[in-house]
Amino acid sequence: DARRLTLDDESLRKRVERIVPPDSAIRIIHTYRELRASRGAPATPWDLWCAIQTGRLIRVPAVRFAAECARAGCSTYAYQFDWESPFADGTLGACHGLEQPFVFGTHPLLPEFAGASREAFELAENVQDAWLSFVQIGNPTHPRIPPWPRFALPRRATFLLDDGCRVK
Repeated sequence: DARRLTLDDESLRKRVERIVPPDSAIRIIHTYRELRASRGAPATPWDLWCAIQTGRLIRVPAVRFAAECARAGCSTYAYQFDWESPFADGTLGACHGLEQPFVFGTHPLLPEFAGASREAFELAENVQDAWLSFVQIGNPTHPRIPPWPRFALPRRATFLLDDGCRVK
């Protein structure tokens, strides 16, 4: 989106008002700005727009689905893939689908997209072992990562997959 270079606070507010009630737009923008700032993440209008859209289109539906599965008594595990693509100086961030090369061990074939550092190889091993463990025993925990708790309400534990895997 070429408009990312010129997006300002006013145009961000207008974009957000197209997807939420206008009285909520300012609060949502403010909340995302504070959350990103609290963890040292960039909070330009474009960064905020991408974060809001990611929450709206991916994260919130995934959490709702996991909550319904957990309520139904299913053994449910949630993750968030936080590894950032090195492509275009990190412009894509931890984009949708980036975990796939790590799951299948093809990340070295796409070094400009997925990375090929020592940390990338370690993450790929952790992801692959988690998926295999889940398939084999129904729990993604394995010896090289911290315990991965089930997703349950109200805590909603989510495992963050990055160069430092952890539960949040």
